Amino acid sequence: MVRGLVFLLILLLWVLLSGTAQADGPGEAAVSASADVSAPLTQTTLHLPVVRAARPARYVYYVPIHIAAARGTRLGLAGGTAAQAEALGGDWLYDWTPTPSGSDQIEAVPMISTARQVEAAVGGSSEWLLTFNEPDLCPWQACLSPAAAVEPYLRIEALHPDRRIVSPAPSSADIVRMWTDSAYRGWLPEFREAYRAATGRYPTWGALALHCYEWTAERCIAVGEQFIAWAAAWGVPEVWVTEVAYVSAWAADPAREARAFMVWAETRTEVTRVAPFTAFTPRGVWYWPDVRECADPSLFVGPGSLTMRPLAEWYRR
Repeated sequence: MVRGLVFLLILLLWVLLSGTAQADGPGEAAVSASADVSAPLTQTTLHLPVVRAARPARYVYYVPIHIAAARGTRLGLAGGTAAQAEALGGDWLYDWTPTPSGSDQIEAVPMISTARQVEAAVGGSSEWLLTFNEPDLCPWQACLSPAAAVEPYLRIEALHPDRRIVSPAPSSADIVRMWTDSAYRGWLPEFREAYRAATGRYPTWGALALHCYEWTAERCIAVGEQFIAWAAAWGVPEVWVTEVAYVSAWAADPAREARAFMVWAETRTEVTRVAPFTAFTPRGVWYWPDVRECADPSLFVGPGSLTMRPLAEWYRR
């Protein structure tokens, strides 16, 4: 009787020890087999502990969960204040100056918009630097031929080696000229060639910047697709829309056109930023001479105001 009880106790102890050994093995093997050490760097790996109720010290292991890093198209604001950009649902702004003001929530991207600003101190709160505003338009904007833009652009590069430079932003009229004149290559392609002729290499851009003031989303999308094609051909990783506007003076249904354009921008992974024009502009100024209310692109009712006009809803997040 005693021997039988001893035998049963030994047998029970052996079963328990055997079960513990088996519990250790597969758990470790499962972790080793499931850990994806080759996960792309564009993903974030979270190791979440999974704890079993029985013998938790033996059944704790880590399961890798991969969540694709959110990229998306960042909404910004052309002109205005950090508070206005935040009210719109954006997270960045620029104001055509080298020293824009942002906030803890709003990235302020500086811009050297003309050759006259090249020597100015550059501020803001961004690693990026925007360059020449609509150089193809004379005399109202930067007004630089591709060849004439090379020297001041090289000076920008020399003064700001720590900045990621965004290309000059020609107007959408420049692209329309390409569509109607087969001999014209476009301001940006001609600038690249002039830069190469002067330096023996092509400029290095972190992003291409485009503007669009066309009547329909379809035409602005066509402008955007041209810039995407250039970016792919030139090895530029991003495309920024730094000015775009729709108003009822141009479009029968500007809300529909604006929203259609934003849908396109947000579904094209190459387009990483969009800044609608503009927070506020007085009517009849030199850069926007139309005084009609139906032509007013202002997203807010006044300078610094947080009261939005209906147009803001077309872009607001």
